[in-house]
Amino acid sequence: MLADEIKRAVEQRTEERAFVTSLACGPAQEVFDALDALDNPYHLKTTLIDIDLQALAFVSDKAQKLKRQRYISTVNANLVYLATGRTELDLPPQDLVYSIGLVDYFNDNFVVKLVDYVHGLLKPGGKLILGNFHPKNTTKALMDHILEWTLIHRT
Repeated sequence: MLADEIKRAVEQRTEERAFVTSLACGPAQEVFDALDALDNPYHLKTTLIDIDLQALAFVSDKAQKLKRQRYISTVNANLVYLATGRTELDLPPQDLVYSIGLVDYFNDNFVVKLVDYVHGLLKPGGKLILGNFHPKNTTKALMDHILEWTLIHRT
């Protein structure tokens, strides 16, 4: 689904390139999937942000092996610091900013700060996508009590 959203950002771009940022990017497989699906990957420029240097090294190595490094920039940054203004990042206005598997770890007050921060990164008409576990998650009890994987479930 995210690869499709990235492709859609490229198809709907108003400039030569669509700018897309992934927060807490992890392996960023969706970016590679989108690049593979595009007729001309030049029209996509992605910024992948993560605090985990190993995740960024993995993505950089993969991009280099697949000759995709010109479309991908990696940034080692703390999203808490970015969202609270302790650190700044110079990015062009973004067509799409997304994160999966991040905000379900943070309380509502911080998520609002993160949304406010991202809003400032977006072009007019840009899109923010935040993935989160839903309160009707049928495995919530298992996650909470057996796996000790406590998340904040939201609609």
